[in-house]
This record gives sequence, structure tokens and C-alpha cells, in this order.
Amino acid sequence: MLYQDEYSHMICFIVPHNQDAIEKHNHGIEDTNIMTIVPIEEKYINTLWEIKFFDELNQKFGLMISTGEDENISGQEFLKKVLVLTKKYINRYPENHYLYMIKALLEEAIEKKTELNIYL
Repeated sequence: MLYQDEYSHMICFIVPHNQDAIEKHNHGIEDTNIMTIVPIEEKYINTLWEIKFFDELNQKFGLMISTGEDENISGQEFLKKVLVLTKKYINRYPENHYLYMIKALLEEAIEKKTELNIYL
């Protein structure tokens, strides 16, 4: 017999590589050739909730990550502000490797001048 807790929910982080990829993504197309797609099991992402990372993102930047809403972090200044906060958390919690993953995705979005999408 299988129990519900044996199934994990996934959280997906997506960075489109260019403007064309953003358009395709906006139309529901996910293509690993033109997007960085990182699915993570929810139980692992919970470590970010435990250290209040998502809570502070929500509070400081008006996001609603905990509501099950999809979130989009776009615009160079906004991406850079979220990156600064992420680095602050890395300094506080250097053992949390999911912070490093988010940092890398934010840096990629800044470099490519695109966005970071978070799907719960």
C-alpha cells in the first residue's frame, strides 16, 4: 500500500536563456535547449522555509511564494536585489546548498537579461 507522503511535490525553477525563450515559456512551452529548468523535491526546498529565506523574499519584495502562486523575478535591478539577499543568507547558512543553486540561477538570469520563474 502506498501512502500520500511517499509522493513528493516538485518545485521548479526556470531561467529562460533569451527573449524568445521567455515568450515560449509564457505560452507554456518548456524547452531545456533554451531554458535552464531545475526541478527540486518540495521536501528539500523546505530547508529554505526553515531558515525563513522565502519569508524574507515575500516580505521585502512583495512576493507570494508561500501561497502556491507562481512567481516571476525579472528586471535587472530586482534580480540584483534578490541576489544580494541570497548572498546574505549564504553567509548565514553556508551549509544550505539550495541557496547556492538559487544564487547561480539569479546570476544566470542577470547575465542573460531574462528572469527567474518559481513554480510551486
